[in-house]
Amino acid sequence: MFRIKKRASPPAKLPTLYNIIEDYTESDAPGNVTVCAMTEVEDVKAHARVLSESYGIPLEVMTRLLYEGGHYSYPQDGPLVTRGLFACKIDPAGQEPKQTWVLDMVQYAEAEQLARSYGLSLEEAAARVFYRTLAPELRARLPEKNLGLDYAKLDRAIVRHGDIKYIDFRKDWSPHFKRLCIMPDGRLVETSGLDEFASLHGITAAQARTLIEQGGTLEVDGEVLACQIVNGQPSVARFNRRQYARAKEIGATRGLHIMDALSEVGLSDPALMQALKRRGQLKTTLVFLSILGVTACSGPKPILYPNAHYETVGKEAAERDTAECQEMAEAAGATPEKGKGAQVAGNTVAGAGVGAAGGAVGGAVVGAAGKGSAIGAAGGATMGLLRGLFRRPKPSEAYMGFVNRCLKERGYDPVGWK
Repeated sequence: MFRIKKRASPPAKLPTLYNIIEDYTESDAPGNVTVCAMTEVEDVKAHARVLSESYGIPLEVMTRLLYEGGHYSYPQDGPLVTRGLFACKIDPAGQEPKQTWVLDMVQYAEAEQLARSYGLSLEEAAARVFYRTLAPELRARLPEKNLGLDYAKLDRAIVRHGDIKYIDFRKDWSPHFKRLCIMPDGRLVETSGLDEFASLHGITAAQARTLIEQGGTLEVDGEVLACQIVNGQPSVARFNRRQYARAKEIGATRGLHIMDALSEVGLSDPALMQALKRRGQLKTTLVFLSILGVTACSGPKPILYPNAHYETVGKEAAERDTAECQEMAEAAGATPEKGKGAQVAGNTVAGAGVGAAGGAVGGAVVGAAGKGSAIGAAGGATMGLLRGLFRRPKPSEAYMGFVNRCLKERGYDPVGWK
């Protein structure tokens, strides 16, 4: 008698939660969100499960919120409030898509104050606080039908389901999202969440969380993991011994911050650049690298409006005055290293493991971005990696304030920093 072997059942297909993804992670915090939208009918159970796991909210509470709307305030940790608020907004008239978002502790405090001062419900106050922090472009598109997207340009698989049913404004490191990892040899690897990040690279979950949440470097056997936090979004890359040694040499000889030195190494490494070329991002990358070539080498500088004084003295004189003001700021103790760059150096740790992950959210495990989405899944993540790690953040407010005042006293009109 022959025993017939049963064919193994294929793994259950994960539910699709999003088919439109837009990247606003380069916007100023706390409005640096990823817009995750869905045109298909909502699978509330699957949606609730993913959000519950991502935000640490009881499943039954999340399910109720997705059905009824409302908010969830995280419980206090002893006498302290350590987390903010999760909100779900549902339009009773059904004219607007369901929306979910989170407020950090500062935003939560603002919402409570706004509610007390103007007699608003906490949900309404939370919505006002959240919306006003979003990028102006996104804020202008929210009242428009389907975020103002041109459905004629979207994939038919997306538009055939009709209007957008719900939008999740996400900024979490979720196990339900894949992030591209660029490796020293140019390979692009996907990881999902901290546990997979730690398991893949042989480090503990505690080490992974410390690196991702605090930034810094993790040096192991001559290699290094480097993480920089930009607008609350972690970007991490792995550099092998040769690359790391080269970065340390550049840093020592030219007096560069280690992150700037690693940037130069990464941007000049053929394997890393070949990886980007394979993802079809070469044109965008080359344009972006010309920007990086300035910011990585020279550091952040003020942007001067071409007023009458600027036009009179000329560009070279303006650059000399800017340099003098920067030197005065440093002499006064308001050094640029007091900003995020110093936080990276101050958070350097040692451990037992190597690996890489990072970049902006590049698509969901539960459903990648559709072809018609405003950003490509892989492209958004890859460029997010370079933008985050290979760019020095703005210096401290004290430093920028000192330089700005110095320039104004000399007749210039600084309008921002780059």
